Amino acid sequence: MSGPRMLRSMGMDAYLLTSDVVVCLQGAGLDIASQPSNKSDVAKVQNCFNQWQDETGFSFNRLSRICACSVGENYTPK
Repeated sequence: MSGPRMLRSMGMDAYLLTSDVVVCLQGAGLDIASQPSNKSDVAKVQNCFNQWQDETGFSFNRLSRICACSVGENYTPK
């Protein structure tokens, strides 16, 4: 189990960097790798989620779920 998944299972607020979430972040203009792991990419992701949380008041859990459901096989653009 990854760190963010463990935090979520303990009831803590955490985003998950699934492939759909990464595609969503890239679509939002973030210049990050397809598997963000270096310090620079992780900082960009954290800053983006912090900004979205400030703008919306939503939890990281909710924001990453919205992100994941906004792209990929479960989303058909109109």
